Amino acid sequence: MLSDERFHITERGKAILRYIAEHHFSGKPEAIKGYSIAIDVLGRPTSFDPSTDPIVRIELSRLRSALVQYYQAFGREKRIEIGLPKGHYILTFNRCRNRAVTRSGGDNGFYPGETESGYSAHKKWFIFIVSIIIPLVSIFSISLFSHGGIDTEKPVVVIDFKNDDSVSNHESETVRDTIVNAVNNFNTLILKINNGVAHNPNESIPAFLIRMKYRTEGDTHYLSWRIKDSSKNEIIGSGVEQVSAADLTHNQIEQYLASELSYKIAASNGIINTRLVNENNLAVFGNSCVVKAEINLANGLPLSEDEHCLERTLKIRPTDSDAMAALARVLISNTGDIPDLEKSERSLRLAHKAAILAPASDRVLFSLMQTHLIAGHIDLALRKGERGIALNPNNRELKSAVALAYFTNGNWGQAHRLLADDERRFKTLPVTGQLVLLLDALRRGNRQEAKLRADGLPVHANRIVGFHLATLTRTMPPSAKTELQKQVRVTPEVFETMAANLAQQKCPC
Repeated sequence: MLSDERFHITERGKAILRYIAEHHFSGKPEAIKGYSIAIDVLGRPTSFDPSTDPIVRIELSRLRSALVQYYQAFGREKRIEIGLPKGHYILTFNRCRNRAVTRSGGDNGFYPGETESGYSAHKKWFIFIVSIIIPLVSIFSISLFSHGGIDTEKPVVVIDFKNDDSVSNHESETVRDTIVNAVNNFNTLILKINNGVAHNPNESIPAFLIRMKYRTEGDTHYLSWRIKDSSKNEIIGSGVEQVSAADLTHNQIEQYLASELSYKIAASNGIINTRLVNENNLAVFGNSCVVKAEINLANGLPLSEDEHCLERTLKIRPTDSDAMAALARVLISNTGDIPDLEKSERSLRLAHKAAILAPASDRVLFSLMQTHLIAGHIDLALRKGERGIALNPNNRELKSAVALAYFTNGNWGQAHRLLADDERRFKTLPVTGQLVLLLDALRRGNRQEAKLRADGLPVHANRIVGFHLATLTRTMPPSAKTELQKQVRVTPEVFETMAANLAQQKCPC
């Protein structure tokens, strides 16, 4: 059911249904409470109070409605109807009442002369068991044999947050919640809040434990952190974030710490996802394909293997919005100097389909922005990009791409403002952001700054630089292009430090 595109439910709803089903089939349905759903599935803190936060009731109501609508529309195709009684966290399995007639001699779905009351119990159980086993066997067979790979899921991350006596519990909780929200906004991890949960050896999804401790000394706030790969019992990252409270509000302090740490933890090229991608040497599909593609897109690395991996993922998971969004971006990046109309159109369709499935995902909005930019829909691209930043202001790759879109539209000031604060705080920017500031320096005629920025581009950046310059040429308004060309022509030596293939790009150089 979860893989059926006709089952219209949010990712949250799917996660809740999967969670309830897992407890049901493990024989522990009584272990499910509204509190456990809020903590384990919806990522709420341990201080969750259902009397003030109705999220569980809202999501369960939506799930029940989705189940009813699904079986009303497609129940004739199904033998078993899954239900979720109101007021309970258990699943029910009933024979579909509106089952289609499949045999002659009766309109009730039974063999001729047979009635529902006389239908043998063992046949009912046989049908039920077969209806469960066959799809599972089919999925396993397709995954293992047809595609020759291992499915990979988003990693589970447990946060253990503490504070010392220098900080009140209330202040500590607000900092913790701000960080948790910032990490959640990346949509790359399955986040849980707990106090030191050991990895379950029977759990196939990688688990990471992040310990954080918050303290203050005078006007300085410190947040020490350590990431442990629980499956291997290894520390894979640690550090201390600090910020001076001078001239900053408490909210600004929270946002600063959350911005610093969430990017390191949850970005596609952050510590956890980089670890998983580097360790997956086997043929895989699923989440690892998405993350690897996003890393290679950000760094301008070859994408042919990523395209194949994402295509394979969507054959197995046809409603995976993250894979759709990543493939849309990969397709337009693989078109080369001459736009491939077929690939561009398909990328736009994929991005729009992903938006239907996950309209509040910054990953999806990133793909919508880039596909519309390539199509020349600059204003629409900017709106999608700004919406993505509003959802996840700590996604630096997205922010750099939006700055490029502004630059493409001749809005130089807005492009520079988007990146200036990040450059001041984080010292380095994604390759796309560095390119925007380089081009802006050229536009302003500051040859020395442009030369320094060109020298600072990483050695592997030639491909992504060429792609963006080609995009600028195709989509820039004539007036903006003319102004940039004027400055580039008088400073050609700047581009000598870029890769040799820039000479072959259709760029304003």
